[in-house]
Amino acid sequence: MSVAAAVAGGVRSGGLAMLAARSGSPGTACASRLRVDVDGDDAADVSACASLRTVGAALALARSTNARAIELGPGDHRLAETAVLGAGDANLRLVGDAGARLSGGLAVPDTCWTSAGGDVWTCDLGSDAALAARSRKRFRSLRIGDARATPARYPNERDRGAAASFLYCNQTVLLDNRTWAITLAPAASSGAALPDWLLSPHWRGARARAWPIYSWNNFEGALRRADEGALDALSDRGASFDDPWFLVDCALPAGSACDDWDGNLDQGSRLYVYGAADALDEVGEWSWDEASDVVSIVSSSRPDTVVVPTLSTLLEIGVGADGVEVAGVTFADCDYDSYGFQLSPDASGGRWEPGIPHDAALRVHGAHDVVVRDCVFSNLGGGGVLIAEASARAVVRDSEFRNLGQSAVFLSGNGTTQPRFATIVDNAMSGVGEVLAAAGGLVCATCSHARFERNAVERSGRWGVNFKTSDVQAAHSENNTIAENVFRDIGTATADTGAVYLVADDGDTRFNSTIRWNRMVNVMGVKSEWSGGGGILETPASSYGVYLDNSASGVTVRGNVVADVATAAYFVHEGRANHFFDNVAYNVSNARKSGGVNKAVSGGDAAYYARGKNNSFARNVVAFSSSLPTRTLWYGDDDALGYVDFNVYYAYGTDEERFQLFFNNSDLTPAGNWTEWLAAGKDRRSTIDAAPKFRDAAALDLCLEDDSPAFKLGFEAIPAHICAAVS
Repeated sequence: MSVAAAVAGGVRSGGLAMLAARSGSPGTACASRLRVDVDGDDAADVSACASLRTVGAALALARSTNARAIELGPGDHRLAETAVLGAGDANLRLVGDAGARLSGGLAVPDTCWTSAGGDVWTCDLGSDAALAARSRKRFRSLRIGDARATPARYPNERDRGAAASFLYCNQTVLLDNRTWAITLAPAASSGAALPDWLLSPHWRGARARAWPIYSWNNFEGALRRADEGALDALSDRGASFDDPWFLVDCALPAGSACDDWDGNLDQGSRLYVYGAADALDEVGEWSWDEASDVVSIVSSSRPDTVVVPTLSTLLEIGVGADGVEVAGVTFADCDYDSYGFQLSPDASGGRWEPGIPHDAALRVHGAHDVVVRDCVFSNLGGGGVLIAEASARAVVRDSEFRNLGQSAVFLSGNGTTQPRFATIVDNAMSGVGEVLAAAGGLVCATCSHARFERNAVERSGRWGVNFKTSDVQAAHSENNTIAENVFRDIGTATADTGAVYLVADDGDTRFNSTIRWNRMVNVMGVKSEWSGGGGILETPASSYGVYLDNSASGVTVRGNVVADVATAAYFVHEGRANHFFDNVAYNVSNARKSGGVNKAVSGGDAAYYARGKNNSFARNVVAFSSSLPTRTLWYGDDDALGYVDFNVYYAYGTDEERFQLFFNNSDLTPAGNWTEWLAAGKDRRSTIDAAPKFRDAAALDLCLEDDSPAFKLGFEAIPAHICAAVS
C-alpha cells in the first residue's frame, strides 16, 4: 500500500451524516441548509427539504436566506463557471456526501464517437450544442473514465523514466528571444530514428514539453518544422543542415530571456512531442485539432465517460468569505493555464505570471479562517489549492491530492499579499507535478507562520516542499515550520532539488524557520546531457534531503531522517547560522549510483560556500552501507562551519576500508583527512569507530537501539513514526 493510499482511508468521512447531527429538528434543518442532487430541481420548494439541481442555484438561495450549509449529493455537479464566494457567503459550509464531485468539464456524448479505423475514434465537438458553445474552447487536458488521459506523445509514455522516453536537442539557436530553433535526435542508447511523420516537411506541428539543460523545470511550447524565414536566419548564422530544423515557441512574457535558467534549450536538453495526431498509437492517448474542433482517442471500444474541461478553477473563496468550510468534496476536470516557467512575482500584488505553475482547482483569495478538509483533488491539469491575496489562517487538512499536473498546495504573495498562519496538515499527496514538473506537495512563494505537518508526499516532480524568500516586493518568508512529514520518491522529473528546499533571493536570507522530525527517502533527481554523439538521461542526479539554497539562513534542522539521496543529505549553499542537530543520514550521496562522489554534507563549490558562516552540525548520525563513500563526508570551505562536534560517522565494511576512507583520503573534509580535520578543531569528540546500531538499516528502520553510541554523545531520540520503516 502506498503512503497516499494509507492516508486516503480516512478521507471523505460522510458530510451528510455530520450535518444531520448538527441540524436540530427537520424544520430547522431545512431552513438552515440546502441540498443539491444531480436529479434535483432548481425550482423545488426547499422549505419542504426538496433538493436543488445546481450549485449556482444553491449559492444564490443561500445568500438570500439564512441557510449557511449546502450539501452535495453523490454524482458529478457540473459548474458552468467558477463559483466565486464573497462577503455574503461568510461562514458557509459546503459539504459533500460520499461520491460528491465538483466538475469543471462537459461530458462528450457517447453517440458522438465515430470509428476512424483501427482503435482510433473521433468526435467533432462542434456537433454537440453544449460543447460547441463552451466558453473555453482550447483545452490541454482530458479525462477518460476516472483518469487524466495522456496527450498522444512521441516517444511513448510507456518509456517514462528511461532515456528512450525523450528526444534530445543537438543544435540549438535562439532566433528572436521567443523562438528556439533546434535539431532533434533520439536517445543515444535507443538505436531508433525519428519517425517519418516528424521528418515530413508537411507536418502541421504539435506541442513540445521541454526540459531546459539545467533540468530545474519543464515548459510547454508550440513545436513545428522550421519555415523558410527561420531557415534563412539559420543559414546566416552558419548552421548545419544535415538534420531537419524545428521551432519551439518560448511562452515567457515580454522582457524575459528565453535563454535564461528556466528556458535554455542548450545541447542535451530533452523534450517529447505531445498532442500530435500522428503519435496516436496507445490505448488511452488523445489529440485535439483546434481548427476542426475534432478530438481523437485510441480505445479498444467506443469511448465511455470522456470529459472536456472548460474551467481552470472550480471554486474561489474571495474577500469577505471568512469562515467558509469545504468538506468531503472531490474536485475534478480542471484545465491549466501555466506554461512551466519560474519567475519572480509581478508588481500587481504577488501573483506569479506565468511563474511557478500556480493553477488550482480551489483558490482562497483574501479570505480568512477558511477550512478545506476531507476533500479529494484528483487527476487535475493544474494543482489542488492556491492560497493568496493576504489570506490568513487557512487550513487544509485530512485531504487527498493525487495525480496532479502541478503542486498540491500553493501559497503565493509578496510582503503585503502573502498568506499568513496557513496550516497544511494530515494530507496525502501522491503524484504531483505530472504535467509541469517544478512542483511539490507545498510550494510557498511567499508565506509566513505556515505549518506543514504530518503530510505524506510521494512521487513529486521536483520538491517535497519549497519555501522561497526574497527582497523583491519585501516578499519575506519567515517563521515557518515543516514537521513530521514523510517524503518519498522526490525529484522524479527534475534535478537540483531537495525533499525540503528553502531558497533565498535578492538580498533576503533569514528564514527563522524549523525543519523537524521529517523522513526523506529516495530523493534522486533526473537530468539530461549530450554525450558520445547523443542524448543521455542521468539519474540519480543533483538532489538532496534538506537543501538550503542561495544564502538561505537561520534554519534549524533537527531530528530528521534522510536516506537514499543522490548527492548529499544536506546542502548549505552560501547560508549562515543554520543549525543541524540530532539528525540521521543513511546511505546518502549517490546511494544508487556506482562510482559517484559521496558526501554527508555538501557546501557546493568552494567559491560559493566561502560566503557561508557559522553553520553548526552536532549530535548527528551519518552512516553508509557496504557501498562505502568514495570521497567526502564534508565538501566546501571549513570557515563556513562553526560548531561541529559530538557526531557519529560510520561506514560499514572492513577495518581496512574504514582506515582508507578516514585516514588515507585527503578529500574527506575541507581540511583533509580525519587527523587534519581534528587538528582544525572540528569533531574532536565525535566518533568514527562505533556502529550507530540502527534497529534494521536494511529495511530503513533507522531508529537507534538504546545502547547506540549516539546517545552517549547527547543525541535526542527521533519519534518512532519518523525513524521506523514506513510501508
